Amino acid sequence: MQKTLIYLTLLLLTICSDTNSSFSKLVPPDPTKFNLPLEYKAENEFAIVEYSFRGCFGGGNYQLLLYEKRGINYAGVKKNHKIILEARINEAQIDSFYVFVDELKTLDYRGFCTTQYSFGVKYDDETFYTTHDNCSWEGFSRLKKTLFGINF
Repeated sequence: MQKTLIYLTLLLLTICSDTNSSFSKLVPPDPTKFNLPLEYKAENEFAIVEYSFRGCFGGGNYQLLLYEKRGINYAGVKKNHKIILEARINEAQIDSFYVFVDELKTLDYRGFCTTQYSFGVKYDDETFYTTHDNCSWEGFSRLKKTLFGINF
């Protein structure tokens, strides 16, 4: 049983690290892969994180938005052009977004992960794109937990 598990693990690593595989090397951020232009869709939005991931076990994408509605700040998750999760947020939670951005900008993008994470971020007057495969960084998970009380 243990030999079978070791064999399957080695096989998976071989498949995912194949030099002809798109997963074998970190692909530079490609803004054309995002729902561009990465612009605010409504005047009440003040931050957008376009997030996508792909790897040996699947992939996906969605947007995390910060916006104001009737004088109250909200965080929302948009998938297929629909808000699927929404939460009221306070100033401390908004500050956690800026901590996330600072960490993301200084992150060592290389890791030893078979999953590649891509971010397009727009806030204030700044827009940037980055890609990494660092499995040890949990900044985006922390942000989601802080804003929504859950990690999804």
